[in-house]
Amino acid sequence: MKILISTIFREEKLRAYYDHFYRWLIKNINRENVDVKILLPERLYAGFHENNEMKAAMTPVLITSKDLEKIFGEDLSEIVYHQKFYITGLNDGELERFKILTRTVLGSWYPDIVLKLGYFSSRKIWNDIFPNALCLTQENGIFSRPPFFRTLTYDPYSALQNNFMNTFADDIKNLKITPNQDKSVNKFKKQLTRIIDSNSNINKELKYYKKRFKKLVLLPLTSDYMIKIFKEDFIYNSELELIKSVMENMPTDIGVFVTQHSDLGTLTQQDIEYFSSKYKNFIYLQKTDGKGFFFNSLFYFKHVDAVINLTSKTGLMAMLWDKPILSLAKISNELIKDGQGVEDLEKVLNTPYKNKNNIIYWYFTRYLLLEPDFNRQDYMYEYLMKKLKYYKEHGIDFGYFDEVNNFEEASETIVNHLKIYYQPAYIKAFLEVIKEIKTKITEIQTKIKNKIQNKVQNKVQLIIKKTKMLYIIINN
Repeated sequence: MKILISTIFREEKLRAYYDHFYRWLIKNINRENVDVKILLPERLYAGFHENNEMKAAMTPVLITSKDLEKIFGEDLSEIVYHQKFYITGLNDGELERFKILTRTVLGSWYPDIVLKLGYFSSRKIWNDIFPNALCLTQENGIFSRPPFFRTLTYDPYSALQNNFMNTFADDIKNLKITPNQDKSVNKFKKQLTRIIDSNSNINKELKYYKKRFKKLVLLPLTSDYMIKIFKEDFIYNSELELIKSVMENMPTDIGVFVTQHSDLGTLTQQDIEYFSSKYKNFIYLQKTDGKGFFFNSLFYFKHVDAVINLTSKTGLMAMLWDKPILSLAKISNELIKDGQGVEDLEKVLNTPYKNKNNIIYWYFTRYLLLEPDFNRQDYMYEYLMKKLKYYKEHGIDFGYFDEVNNFEEASETIVNHLKIYYQPAYIKAFLEVIKEIKTKITEIQTKIKNKIQNKVQNKVQLIIKKTKMLYIIINN
């Protein structure tokens, strides 16, 4: 199997993407069976060879600065290259010249699979260059940060608005699951949400706002960077513009919890103070649980009535708490949304929640890969070989994703991980239970002891009384 990793133009991204994605993939693939190459511009080529781990994992293919200048012009920085490939895109002339260059440097070597970097890579570029290859977009799954372990998805379309889930949204929505499968999903949701909610450090604040406002909604932000990348899917040009639009159209008796992306958040303290003073229902809480916690929205689900979502994985997670989702994107939330924009909020809040257990079941059994699995030797090799075989025989259709996880086993793995992560809280709770049991036992023992003592004392007094009477009788 031949794998090509798409071009990276920024030095810090090369190391980051290797750490976050490729280390898991490459280290568990037998290099005798797989030939992995990565396209690298000249400025990153030398640094790559200084990293023994990456050098052992894949073979770099050099793209010289002179060749890039012929396509894009002179004196372009790595930032500009990055923007062209991952934000603005290439024009037709640039794409055609880059296609010729890529095929030239690779020679007769043709990949079976092209791996693209999450959000940051255009499907069109690589599908045009290698039309017969399976082009997969690597992306974090629903869980990517503590308190969860990492999950990944490999989408044969692209990220967000163009991904498999939105392309086949109707098929997934119409998927039928059995009563037992539905029961398993409900059990998983109950277990997961109970663990998360019981470990929240902001319940007190959230309960205060629940009394203060008629309803509460959650607005998880993404980043200006993401808005630029997927500008075709959004009507906003920045996070500030998004917040202003939502707050201007939000009824004042509905509180809006705003959370930032843990890695890419751009709101400043000045921004927060401005919105807090201008809109009395704008709420920003700056608390975490103090244990490497990065899911900023996680503790809000229990207390809100709806989630207003742009691109965040928070939209997917809202389904685990049975919270309705209002989409601010044109397409990205097609599968999971209950309404479009703030204008649908009242209707959604007054409509019974539509069960999405079938979507959850499909996502966790077919689309999602779990870290305990993709860390196993040869798991990714077998997974990719299976997907490549299907692609060559059928192309990309709804049957492309078959079952890769048993739902009961996957949900148990996730729940057990959370129990371990929050073990101190569980130990404390366990000790509290033991303490309560000991207190009850002591109380019972005391009652029994007192009861016995009273009985014995009464009997002794009765015997003394009878003895005295007998003594009187004898002496008389």
